[in-house]
Amino acid sequence: MMLKIREALTVAPATDRNQFLCSMYYLLGWCVGDFGKDYGPEHLLSARFALQLSKKHPENLALGDHVTQCVKMMGITCRRYGDRPVTSSNPNGSFFWKSVFSPIVGWLHTSALGLTWRERTTLHPVKMDWMFRAPLKFRLWFLRGIADSDGYINLRNKQVEIVSSPNTYFFHKLFASLGIKSIVRFSLGYGYVTVTAPAAEKIHIFNPVILTYRRKLLEKLVHARTFQRHWPAWLTEVVGALIAQGMPAPEIRNRILESHDVYVKIRTVQRKIGVYWEPRSGIEPETFTLPR
Repeated sequence: MMLKIREALTVAPATDRNQFLCSMYYLLGWCVGDFGKDYGPEHLLSARFALQLSKKHPENLALGDHVTQCVKMMGITCRRYGDRPVTSSNPNGSFFWKSVFSPIVGWLHTSALGLTWRERTTLHPVKMDWMFRAPLKFRLWFLRGIADSDGYINLRNKQVEIVSSPNTYFFHKLFASLGIKSIVRFSLGYGYVTVTAPAAEKIHIFNPVILTYRRKLLEKLVHARTFQRHWPAWLTEVVGALIAQGMPAPEIRNRILESHDVYVKIRTVQRKIGVYWEPRSGIEPETFTLPR
């Protein structure tokens, strides 16, 4: 169906059929995830996409442009507008893209996602059992869209987590259909689907076409060196210097991973913070709060 829509709107044969379908399944992942949508009259099935990505990570500009190109493949005009300003709730500002109103967007909402016109992806689970009949590679591209939209990396536990409400068990079943073990957990009313970092990196859970900040961080995490017993002298010296600057343990872990491709556990860093400060403060390491 999507191939026929493309040919009708662009007056061009879908010679790159595989690439087009991969892009469409990826786009569907964003439709379930982070895409904003504005809705026009129901009888016209008129709706449009809106995408806002934080400027905290410069790589988001290329990611947003890539998603925009996927929208354009459907014959829908979509472009970047003025960046969103810095506010108290958006301290870094945002890149911003928006499409024109199109019945194709409405069709994706009702037919592909299986939602009624007044249902919204933030509150209502999608009805996409047809996805399990799709070829494996297309299911994977759908999950990549979900991950690029709503995924993040849990460095402490070496996992990729996807904020999955209200589709938690749907995503869990999709991972299982790919032969990937995932874990479901709930916290503060939100559902999460978790996959180990090595498993996520093996299937390129973040778009392999775009070097996003999530993908870079995942690759660093999976391929980072670790020192299980004794640290080399240079690592002890570097961590000691960061402790002396008053840097908290999670930030030290992140800095070491980014700058030296080495993964250190927060608990180990906290112990070293205690050793560093105890003779200087007389306070037990377990109760000492490092000044910032």
